[in-house]
Amino acid sequence: MPFWTRKALRASEVPEKMPYRHLVTPAHKGLNSRLLELPGELRNHIFSYCIFHLLGQRPLMVAHSVHKGHFHPAILKAGLFHVCHQLRAEALSYLAATKGFKILGIQAACSFFNCLGAAAADLKRITVAQPIVRDAPMSSRQIDTFFDFLDQATSLQFFRLELGRIGAPFAWEKENIGTDWVFLEKTLDFVKSRPDLNFQWRAGAYDLRATSEGTPFARSAGARELLGAGTEHESQYGVMYMW
Repeated sequence: MPFWTRKALRASEVPEKMPYRHLVTPAHKGLNSRLLELPGELRNHIFSYCIFHLLGQRPLMVAHSVHKGHFHPAILKAGLFHVCHQLRAEALSYLAATKGFKILGIQAACSFFNCLGAAAADLKRITVAQPIVRDAPMSSRQIDTFFDFLDQATSLQFFRLELGRIGAPFAWEKENIGTDWVFLEKTLDFVKSRPDLNFQWRAGAYDLRATSEGTPFARSAGARELLGAGTEHESQYGVMYMW
């Protein structure tokens, strides 16, 4: 094959990993957006069409991300999130108020809440799946940041916590999960501070091997004693999967 033909073919190949392109939201100053001239109720109808048309009716899955911009391609891909700051704030508020969110881990939750900004106050429904990994406890800073963000979610109506140990059949006791027990204690404090909150929890396993010793019900006795049996979410499965 001639050299120039080979060069053209190589140039046309799609790279294995496309570089991330950060999307910049322009400031409102000097921007003439006709959408801002519409009544708020009509803008909400537009938000509804754009958001639910792209993201569907189901709760949104939020996985680990350490950079708030990484949520743009996955969740914030509608163009209205990038018109100007005012429209972005309104659209984020509508998104938080109308969608449920399933979040994998408190680190992903903190990154996502930071991305929402003031719109975190409008969150209505959150489910957080927090895997407990032996010898890899959550940091105190992560835990404090997570509950600081939850305190800002003043409109929160439903909060479910799904707990799982990866590849470990040990019971949910303070001596077994170590410093991660602080996370459960802070969860209880948060729930007590929100008497109108619909709170549910579930302690299971994310690994089939973790069911080899005892039943899931027996292993979660410690968490049940702390968080309460009345708020435990019943499930016919002893093993939970990360959606």
